[in-house]
Amino acid sequence: MKISHLVLSISPILIIFLLMAFVSPNQPQNETKQTQLAQLSPNEFPAYETGCLASNCHAGLAPIREHDSEMAQAIYKKGLAQNDPNGCVVCHKGNATTNN
Repeated sequence: MKISHLVLSISPILIIFLLMAFVSPNQPQNETKQTQLAQLSPNEFPAYETGCLASNCHAGLAPIREHDSEMAQAIYKKGLAQNDPNGCVVCHKGNATTNN
């Protein structure tokens, strides 16, 4: 088989793969979800500017989920049991009661 025939037979397959890589049916939903999370105010955390979110630590962090989502509520509840109402230590460990 000549190289030109090989290129002609492989080209449509490559084009299809490239189109699949750049066009995703879920893309608008993902962008919308990321935009919604970016618009959530960090001061909606249960204890904003305290613990891990204190001004000398990680102030201004955006939440990973909507504050009223089931996941966020479960994290906040577990965090309270660990003396961290924002729930940071649930996933990230550390010490939410330090001032350093």
